[in-house]
Amino acid sequence: MTTTETPKALWAIYTRESSEKQLAHKDYDSHDSQLDYLRDWVAKRGGEVFKVYRDTESGTKMREGLSELMADAEAGKFQGAVAYHTDRWARSMDIFGLMKRLEKKTGVRFESATQQFSKDAEGELMEVQLAAFDQYFSRLVARKVTIKRSEMAKRGLWRGGKTPYGYRVVEKKLEPHPEEAKVVAMIFESFDAHPSVAAILHRFRAMGLKTRGGKEWSNTTIEWILRNRIYIGETVENGARYPGIHAALITPELFDRTRTRLPTKRRIERRTDRIYLLVDILFCTECGSRMTPCSVNKKSGKKIGYYRCTSTFKRGWSACSIRHVNADRMESWVENLLGELTATPALIERAIAASNKNATEHLRPLREKEAALVERAKAITAGLKNLVEVLKLGGAAALPMVQREIEQGEQDRTLLEAELANVREEVALLSHAAIDAGRVQEVLKDFQLIYRLATPRERQELIHLLLKKVVFAGKEKPVSVELFDRSSVEVKESSYLCTKWRGGRDLNPRPPA
Repeated sequence: MTTTETPKALWAIYTRESSEKQLAHKDYDSHDSQLDYLRDWVAKRGGEVFKVYRDTESGTKMREGLSELMADAEAGKFQGAVAYHTDRWARSMDIFGLMKRLEKKTGVRFESATQQFSKDAEGELMEVQLAAFDQYFSRLVARKVTIKRSEMAKRGLWRGGKTPYGYRVVEKKLEPHPEEAKVVAMIFESFDAHPSVAAILHRFRAMGLKTRGGKEWSNTTIEWILRNRIYIGETVENGARYPGIHAALITPELFDRTRTRLPTKRRIERRTDRIYLLVDILFCTECGSRMTPCSVNKKSGKKIGYYRCTSTFKRGWSACSIRHVNADRMESWVENLLGELTATPALIERAIAASNKNATEHLRPLREKEAALVERAKAITAGLKNLVEVLKLGGAAALPMVQREIEQGEQDRTLLEAELANVREEVALLSHAAIDAGRVQEVLKDFQLIYRLATPRERQELIHLLLKKVVFAGKEKPVSVELFDRSSVEVKESSYLCTKWRGGRDLNPRPPA
C-alpha cells in the first residue's frame, strides 16, 4: 500500500525597504534580515517558499514587486503571502483595501509574521486599526520631511533626493560633475543659438550621448534641464526661490534667454477647443502606446486636430513610423463602424452584458463588506450604551474603567465609519457604472439620427460605452476595434467603411520633428 504525502502549502515572501540609501554599503541589509526571518517562519509552518518578491520604495504607493505578487495571487500560484510587519505591506489604506478584497476573492492569506490577528470581528478591527496607524505615521513623517526640506531650501542646502544631472553629491553638498556639467552647458548654449529641443535631441543621438542611467535622451529630460533654476545656483521649494550654496553651471542671463524662448505648455487649453472622441481608447499597433490628442494651427488660421503616438513625445519623432493620424478622418471611420455594429444587436447585447457582469462581480463583495461594517458599528454603539448602564450601577468606582472603554469604543467607531464611507463610495461608483441595456438598445434603434443630434461630449460617451479599444495600424491597413466582451471586429475592404486613404489631398498635418 502506498501513501501519498500532502503537498506543502506554497507561500510568497514579500520584503520592502523604503530607500536604497538604507541599504547602501551593508553586507547584511534589511532585505536580508527580513528574508531570513520569513523563511524560518514559513518552514516552521510546514510550508514551502514559492517566490520572493522585493521592493525598495515608499510604502504609500503601489510598487512593482507588490503588483507582481498580487497578480500571481489572483492567478492562484500560491496559497499564502507573508511580510515581516503590516507596514512592510503598505502604509496606505487604499492598498490595504485592495489586499483585503483580493484575499476575499481568491482565498490567499496575507500575513504579517510578527503580528497575528484572529479571523473574528475583533481581529479584523485590530488589523484595520494598525493599517490606519501605519498610514497616519507615514503622513506624519511626510509632514516633518516637508518642513525640513523647506528649512534646508531657505538655507540654500541640498534637500536630498535624485541628484540633478550635472552635479554630484560630496559630503551632502552638490558639486559640479566634471563631464555632466559640460553637457548641461552644451544644452543651454545650443538652445540659445537655435531654440529647438528636437535639434538638441538629434545631436545627442548622433553623438551617441546617453543619460546618467545609460538611457536615450528625451524631450522631457532636456526641457526639465532648461527650466530648472538649480543650474543658476538657486534652490526652489513650493514655488519659493532661494540662493543656494552650490556652484552655478550657467549664467542667469543665459538661463533667462532660454527660458523665455521655451514653448508655453498649452496642451490643456488646446484640448478644450475640441472634444476628441477617441481619447484614451485609441492605440498605435506599432509602438503599443496610446495616441494623444493634439492640434496644429495652419497658416490659413485653421486648427486641425490629430492623434499622435505618445511614444514620440517621450523618445522623439522617429520612435514610431505611424506617428499620427488625422482626428476627423479617424473618428469618421469609427462612427461609421458603430453604424454597422448597431445592425448586429446580439453583438451589442454581449458587450453590455460583459461590462455589467464585470461591475457586478466587483460590487458583490463590497456590498457584503458594507453590511458587515454596519453590523459591527451597531454592535459598538450598543456596547457604548451598555457602558452607560454599567456606570449608573457601579457609580464612581466604575468611572475610570468606563471612561477607558468609552474612549476605545469611540475610536473603534470612528475608524469603522471612515472605512464604511470609503466602501459606500466605491459601491456608489460601481452602481453608477452599470449600463442600462434597455436604454442603450432603444437609443441604438435610431443610432445614426441620435448620433447626429448628440453633442460632441455625448458622442464621446456613446463611443466609450461600446468600444474598449481602437487600434490603428497605419494608412494602408485596416482599423480594428475591441468590444467589452473582448471580441474583435476588423474593418475590411468588403465593408462600406473603407480604410484606404483615397482621393483628395492628405489632410493629416505633419508637425515638425
